[in-house]
Amino acid sequence: MIYEKQFHRSIAYLRQVYAGYVVHLGVMEHGTISTEGPELLTCLVDYERRYLVQPNHSMTHVLNFALRAVLLGGPNPEAEREGKMNQKGSDCNDERLRFDFAWDEALTAEQLERVEALCAKAIGDNLEISTQEAPLEDAKQIVGVRAVFGERYPDPVRVVSVGPPVSALLANPADEKWGDFSVEFCGGTHVHSLGESESFCIVEETGSSAGVRRVTALTKGRAEEAKARGMAFLTKVAELEVMEVSKPLVEAIKGIKAEFGSIGEVAQTQKYEASARISAVDKKAAAFVVSMNKEREAACTAAAKDIAEKNKDAKCLVVRLDFGANGKLNSKIMKTLSKANKDGSYLVVSADEENDAVCVFAQVAKSNNALDAVKWCEAAIALL
Repeated sequence: MIYEKQFHRSIAYLRQVYAGYVVHLGVMEHGTISTEGPELLTCLVDYERRYLVQPNHSMTHVLNFALRAVLLGGPNPEAEREGKMNQKGSDCNDERLRFDFAWDEALTAEQLERVEALCAKAIGDNLEISTQEAPLEDAKQIVGVRAVFGERYPDPVRVVSVGPPVSALLANPADEKWGDFSVEFCGGTHVHSLGESESFCIVEETGSSAGVRRVTALTKGRAEEAKARGMAFLTKVAELEVMEVSKPLVEAIKGIKAEFGSIGEVAQTQKYEASARISAVDKKAAAFVVSMNKEREAACTAAAKDIAEKNKDAKCLVVRLDFGANGKLNSKIMKTLSKANKDGSYLVVSADEENDAVCVFAQVAKSNNALDAVKWCEAAIALL
C-alpha cells in the first residue's frame, strides 16, 4: 500500500487489525506527516508489487497442502489435534514465500521432491482460486479446511479454495474429496489461477525454533533462475566425477566446495544432490591423498635412512626431504637419522607445495653445546 500527498510518500509493508480497525504500518520514504492535525492522503495500491506477491501467497497455500499430504498422508484430524503440521507462521513478499509449521525433524530429499512435485502439478493443472465469505461455523465443517491454530477469525470468514469453487464446498462440506484440495481461511491477495505462478522451487528447509520447521520457496522467474543455477552447478560436479583421481582432482574439490558454500539460491533438493555427489568424489580423493602420503612417507623414511648410513660420522647435517609440514613424519625421520648417529645434529628442510611454503625442522644432539636449534632454523629461513 502506498500513501501519497504532495512531496510526501510512505510505504506500508504490514497490515494489522486492532479493535476492528485496519492499521497499516510502514516507513516514510521522504517528507513528514504532521501529528498536529488531520492530514489528507491519497491511498494507492502498489499493483506492480502485488503482482509479485500474489503468486507467492497462493503457492503458500498449496505448499501447506502439499506438506500435509506428504507428511501426514492428507487430512489427519488426530495428528493435527496433537499439533503436528500446524501452521506456525508465514511471510510472503514480492521476492519469496516462507512457511513455518510444527514438525520435529528435517525433511528428507525424497519428501521435498514429493512436495515440490505436488506444487508443480497444481501449477501445471492451472487450478483456479475460488474465494467466498461464509458463516464461520459452516466453513469449519468443510473436510480438510486449514486454519491457523489460535487465530481468531471473523464471522463471516473468507474461504479460499484452490481448485473446486467454495460454493461447492459449502453445499456438501462433509465430502471427503475436499481433502484432496487446499482450502483455507484467508483474507489475503491471490492469483486467479495457479498458472500465473509459472514455477515453484523450494530453496531452503531448516529449523526456525524447537519443533518448528521453515520452508522458503520461490515462484515465477526467480524459481526458474534458482533451478538453472543449481543445474549449472551440478554440471560442474559431473565434470569432477569423471576426472582421474589425482592431485588436480584434490584441488578441484577444494574449489567446488568453496563455490558450494556461496552458491546462492538453488533448489534444496539440488543442494542435497550436490552435497552427496561431492562427498562421494571427496572420499575417493581422500583415499588417494592417504595413499599418496603413505608412499611419500615410505620414500622419505627410506631416503633418511640412506642419508644416515652414508653420513654416520657427521656432526651436523642439513637434509632436504619434501614431505610438507607433517610434524609426525618429521619426528620419524629425525629418529631414523639419530639412530644411525646419536651424536649428530640435523636440520631438515621440507617444501610444502600445497601451502606454497617451506618448513624447517632442527634437532640438536645433547652432546653439541655450541649449537642452538632455534637459531639454526632462523639462519636457514633467512637464506630462503
